[in-house]
Amino acid sequence: MGNTTAYNTNIGKVRTPLGWAGLGSGQISLVMLILLFSLEAVGQTKMRVKRKQLPALEQTMAEHTQIRFLILKRLRLDHIPVAITKFPQLDSLDLYNNRIRHISEEEAKMLVGLRYLRLGKNPMEVLPKSLLILERLEVLDLWNSDISEIPTELLKMKWLKVLDIRQTRLTRSQIEAIREALPDTEVKATWQCDCK
Repeated sequence: MGNTTAYNTNIGKVRTPLGWAGLGSGQISLVMLILLFSLEAVGQTKMRVKRKQLPALEQTMAEHTQIRFLILKRLRLDHIPVAITKFPQLDSLDLYNNRIRHISEEEAKMLVGLRYLRLGKNPMEVLPKSLLILERLEVLDLWNSDISEIPTELLKMKWLKVLDIRQTRLTRSQIEAIREALPDTEVKATWQCDCK
């Protein structure tokens, strides 16, 4: 692929065959500008949004509907932005290291097309039951989160291929119950002491 060049702009970056291209009004070479308009044709579908770019997120989404993998990590979000519904092809969402404590039924409905969801390092203590409607979800990454409970209803998510619960607050007995309930799921886990 050669050298990767970062083109900083005020909205975000998209990986193209020639490197990262900006999505805003910053300086972008003519070659990168052409690549931005042909993203769908070459299958480049990943976007990472930074904190200062968050206010322009909805406009960016409306302009780049081909995005499939959206990275919204370290943005201090306390909810899932409604603007993600602007990405009809979105199947992977990274919400690592935000301030999300709960996912409402309405927010979960916005995520039904996801195959990958990363919620690690959020102050969520109980995995929301609302996630049960995510029947396409294959990978649920809760690594390094405050999760200390997974409701039994969520143990019906037999379609999961990978559940990452490493460095959570789940106990050994909880982890074993998860493994028993989801025998075909790769459960990545470390556990806390069951000491009382």
